Amino acid sequence: MKERKVIVAGIIYNDKGEILITKRHEKDSPHKNLWEFPGGKVELSEQPIQALQRELEEELGIQVENIKIYDAVQYEYEKFVAFILFYKCKHKGGKVKLNVHTDYKWCKIEELPEVEFLPADFVVVKKITKEVRVEAR
Repeated sequence: MKERKVIVAGIIYNDKGEILITKRHEKDSPHKNLWEFPGGKVELSEQPIQALQRELEEELGIQVENIKIYDAVQYEYEKFVAFILFYKCKHKGGKVKLNVHTDYKWCKIEELPEVEFLPADFVVVKKITKEVRVEAR
C-alpha cells in the first residue's frame, strides 16, 4: 500500500488579482522544475490552515489572510497518494524569498493553463480558469 500524505496549498491572490506560483527545485525528482501552488505537508499536531501558514512562512517568508477552503484533490503519484487541500487566500505581507523553490511569479488567471504544473495542481488550474470563463459570460 502506498504512503498517504495530507498536503496544503495556497492559491494566493495579490491586490491585482494575480496568483502566486512557485517552481520546484530540480532536485525534487520526479517532479523537478514543475510549477505549483505553494504549500507543503501537514504535520501530525497541526490543523491544515496552521500548516499552510507555517509552510508559506518557512518556504517563502510570506503571510496570508482571508484563508478559505477552495478544493480538495486526491492524486495518486508513483510512490504515494496525496490528499491536497487547496486554500484560496490573500497575500498579507512579506516579500517573497526563495528558500526551497527556484523561481516564482505572479500570474494572471488566463496565463495559468500555459504553465507546466504538477498534475494534481493542474486539476485546480482547470477549475479556476473554467470559473473565470463562466463569470465572464
